[in-house]
Amino acid sequence: MFIREQLFDAEDSANVLVVTHGLTSRVLINTLMDNPEVNVNYLNWADNTSFTEIEFSPKTNARNIIRLNDRTHLMEDSLGNSNYEEWGLFSKVEYITE
Repeated sequence: MFIREQLFDAEDSANVLVVTHGLTSRVLINTLMDNPEVNVNYLNWADNTSFTEIEFSPKTNARNIIRLNDRTHLMEDSLGNSNYEEWGLFSKVEYITE
């Protein structure tokens, strides 16, 4: 409902800020990138206080990732998840298995 009402119906010039928890951000990123639902299981958790910026045009359906899980503002104090460089944003295994 939120995605349809606030994002898909927004003007191209609109800026929408979403503050959310990790799971919700994974679902939102996956949906905005028009990936199949099952792909959300391969999208790693976003670091706490990280920034993700997606340029999205509802009229042209254009999607462009500007920054994803950006945590450079944390680097000065060596904060953030350990081993980020090894696993990056996308995992090689699913978090949820049946």
